[in-house]
Amino acid sequence: MAASTRPVPTSSAGERALEALLDQIAVGVVQIDRDGRLVQANESFARTVGRALADLAGLSAGDLVHPDDALRVRAALDDLRTGQRASVQLDVRVALPEGSYAWVNATASRSGDEHVVAIVQDVTARRLAEDALRQSELRFRRLIEKLPAAAYTCDPQGLITFYNDQAVALWGRAPKLHHPDDRFCGSLGLFLADGTPIARESSCMAKALREERDYHGEEIWIERPDGTRVAALAHASPLRDDAGRLVGSLNILVDVSERKQAEAMLRGHEERFQRFMQHLPGLAWIKDLRGRYLFVNDAAAKAFQKSRAELYGRTDAEVFPAETSAQFRENDHKALVSGRGVETIETLEHADGVHHSLVSKFPIPGPDGAPAWLGGIAIDITARMRAEDALREADRRKDEFLATLAHELRNPLAPIRSSLHVLREIADAPDVYAMLERQVDQMVRLVEDLLEVSRITRGRVELRREPVELASVLRAAQETSRPALEAGHHAFELSLPDEPLVVDADPVRLTQVFVNLLDNAAKYTPDGGHVALGAERSGAEVRVWVRDDGVGIPGHVLPRVFEPFTQSAHTLPRAAGGLGIGLALVAQLVDLHGGRIAAHSDGAGRGSEFVVTLPLAARAALPRSEPAPPARETRPAEGRRVLVVDDNRDAAESLAMLLRTRGVEADVAHDGPSALERVRAHAPSVVLLDIGMPGMDGYEVARRMRADTVTRDALLVAVTGWGQPDVQSRCEEAGFDQHLVKPVRLEALEALLGLPPRAKSAHP
Repeated sequence: MAASTRPVPTSSAGERALEALLDQIAVGVVQIDRDGRLVQANESFARTVGRALADLAGLSAGDLVHPDDALRVRAALDDLRTGQRASVQLDVRVALPEGSYAWVNATASRSGDEHVVAIVQDVTARRLAEDALRQSELRFRRLIEKLPAAAYTCDPQGLITFYNDQAVALWGRAPKLHHPDDRFCGSLGLFLADGTPIARESSCMAKALREERDYHGEEIWIERPDGTRVAALAHASPLRDDAGRLVGSLNILVDVSERKQAEAMLRGHEERFQRFMQHLPGLAWIKDLRGRYLFVNDAAAKAFQKSRAELYGRTDAEVFPAETSAQFRENDHKALVSGRGVETIETLEHADGVHHSLVSKFPIPGPDGAPAWLGGIAIDITARMRAEDALREADRRKDEFLATLAHELRNPLAPIRSSLHVLREIADAPDVYAMLERQVDQMVRLVEDLLEVSRITRGRVELRREPVELASVLRAAQETSRPALEAGHHAFELSLPDEPLVVDADPVRLTQVFVNLLDNAAKYTPDGGHVALGAERSGAEVRVWVRDDGVGIPGHVLPRVFEPFTQSAHTLPRAAGGLGIGLALVAQLVDLHGGRIAAHSDGAGRGSEFVVTLPLAARAALPRSEPAPPARETRPAEGRRVLVVDDNRDAAESLAMLLRTRGVEADVAHDGPSALERVRAHAPSVVLLDIGMPGMDGYEVARRMRADTVTRDALLVAVTGWGQPDVQSRCEEAGFDQHLVKPVRLEALEALLGLPPRAKSAHP
């Protein structure tokens, strides 16, 4: 070989010719002696190992290769020299001068006298590509193994080449690799979502390989070896090499069994929700936080007079008039801000008028607990409100009727009572007179009770509370009921504690309570019975009882004894009389005082007991007694001139007749203009003036009298069948000094005119 191509000198012409030939070869060629030293090499070899040819002289193979590959090279040379192997092929790394390494492929064989000749090629690029491929394959496999879904690969024929643990868990067994039994998962049962079996060639993987395109998200059912089925979404994608050739497919199965169960459960919940909402008699809806309708039931759609298509995705402002949508939005906002919801009444215009709904609006929390939607339910209360309006109107008319009834009843009672007093003065029939007076008093009492119940029911009674010593109230009630007790010849017992018992009460109304109870006891106890009234302290309360040994109360009546128009003794003879409103009045008055009342009876013929419980006043001290106002100066009756004005001739004449029997100069007028003429002509000191006269009523007469200098100082007394508080107020405004309700009691007239009391008769 020439000096430039061989590390050691050569002498023969044949060797020089060989050297020239080797220099023309593009691959590296090297000859190694038995000691492993380089004997000959060409330029290609020198370039491959990164050195100049001259620098190779004296180097051994071990000087060029990577230390990790030196043993393999030495072993291969020994095998060749000893004849154990005829040739060897190795991929080894050679050290480059700059410190890096290059991969070479050496194919060596023995060459006579125990030398070895090797052909060496640079394969660095190939090895790097192979390493990269191996790393890519490794990463791919690790990725597949870590996927949270079943994944496996197959070759172009559909034979499985790799699978992960999730695939085993999904399938219920490990598949056979590279085996036709599991080609396209054929040993597993595959079904469509509707239960139709899937043939191997129709599987997602088979179609992806055959059509060389992706298949994603096909829902299938997989039947495991144990017969159970799981739902999965199947994905299949063809795999290609760098040249674009099809080398298989990647298949992924996502287990959606739990999702399918959840969906089935959700569908069940949704169906139940829909059925419930659609059968709900009330309105129901759901909105998002922007106020857009997401759900309405049939009742709501009907009430809103809109279809679901008109409501869903729209806000109130888009489907309702401005005024309506404004109230809806305001209440929505209140419900969201409150956090707990609101209850209110909303209105909606319909063809038959305004409809009212009782509405409950409330926030619906999302997964994070914060409000995500707004729910609403409502009940149409239009019919109820219209019924309530009708009831209120009926109640108003009832009150008007009762007031008119009382007025009309009082009008005939007035002349009857006046005439009775006249008869008593001129006729010697005291028994007849007493009987007639009792009946008139009973009629007056019935009218008063009827009006009292009406006033209390409407909340028109206002208590005038003050600290009251209970004993004084009970004694006053006893005195008022004395005629009823004496008429029945009843033995009466009053039991009061030694200590003062003070209650915060209206003394007049409280006395009215016990008068009613005592009168009831007297009425429903046969002649010669026993009636008891007593009181005792019970902690911070006082108990007052009224007992009798009368006819008792039937058991079936007891629960309703305090209801209006319930007569407590249905089995009694009708002579007991009454409208059945006395106990209702008592119960209402007791309730106004913050107390309670209970009735007890062991049955018919066993007597009755009524117990009133009242709270004691916080302070037992009674108010200081104020000095009584000075008594009105009165003149002798003979000096009085009285004008009676009433369009009811009997009432006017009988009252005037009564006054004359008492020595009073009385005149009569039957209308407003006549009254004004007589007042100017005779200047009476007292005018008893009816209110409800035709033409010029009593109010106008009073106003004109007060405006006239001749009559302005006369004592004006309204005498009318109207006893409501508003009538009294109007009387004061018109200039009346006093207001008396027909039929006027003689005692009231005597006090008004300063007359001496009439002498009592010796008869009862």
